[in-house]
Amino acid sequence: MTKDAEALLCICYHDYLERVKSGQSKTESRYFSEDYIHETDSLSSWHEDDFHSTCSELQYLHYFKVWVTGSFELTSDAIEYMENRFKNNVKELAQFISQFIP
Repeated sequence: MTKDAEALLCICYHDYLERVKSGQSKTESRYFSEDYIHETDSLSSWHEDDFHSTCSELQYLHYFKVWVTGSFELTSDAIEYMENRFKNNVKELAQFISQFIP
């Protein structure tokens, strides 16, 4: 997995955890809109082509389901990977993400 893919997966997983924490269902929290790159400060410096290319990489790795509309969903594989990587420690995850924000 490239560093960009790792960063995007971490950013999405962080948002997923925040949504669940705020009361959304886990199922609903897995979905991200086609405008996610524009809605997320952490991705503001990304070129749109790089974002879509990284989404495709994560789809190939079975961590994203990407829809024709451009929206996407975190898969169960992605959530399991991230749970094992950070053991649900949001602080550790936030520290990791901060190194990718310019």
